[in-house]
Amino acid sequence: MASITQRASAVETHGPKVNIVIWLLMALSAVFLGLRVFCKLATHRRLWWDDHILIVGWTLQLAAVSLITVNITLGFGRHVIDIDPANISQIALISNVVTTLSMLAAVLTKTSFGLTLLRISDGYMKLFIWVAICIMNIAMGLGALFQWVQCTPARKVWDFSVPGTCWDQNAMTAYAIFAAAISGAMDATLSLLPWKII
Repeated sequence: MASITQRASAVETHGPKVNIVIWLLMALSAVFLGLRVFCKLATHRRLWWDDHILIVGWTLQLAAVSLITVNITLGFGRHVIDIDPANISQIALISNVVTTLSMLAAVLTKTSFGLTLLRISDGYMKLFIWVAICIMNIAMGLGALFQWVQCTPARKVWDFSVPGTCWDQNAMTAYAIFAAAISGAMDATLSLLPWKII
């Protein structure tokens, strides 16, 4: 009995820890984004497409982090047996929204960096960057879409009590790994391109 109580109390600490970490990271990213915007405006330069897209991506991530905090208040971070059963489907729904927002935020911030690189590149390099931007957006966009269309009826995605059918979870996992690999490869590629340009 004591071990069960210890496990439950240990699990309950995950939510607050997650909250602290995600908000610290959001604050850090806000500092960098704020400095970028400040430097541009302070030097009387206008914000360009890459800046606006980066701001939209950051805003989507802010929404995702806010929803994670809402989920934590509902019991997210605890073992499933410690969560109020009435909150399970709501946590699942919010988690899907968070996943979608996070994927869109990630691809928009990468797209923003790609657009920045477009301004200082030419020829085949510019074409390569456009291809990379398109591949990233298609892969991540499909991943975000699949979150919502994988079950019939759609409500079954977040409400497991609803009768219906869903796609093979192995296929969904495989696509998620594929999209993450594409995203990581594009991260590495786009981060190395400035060396080539310089």
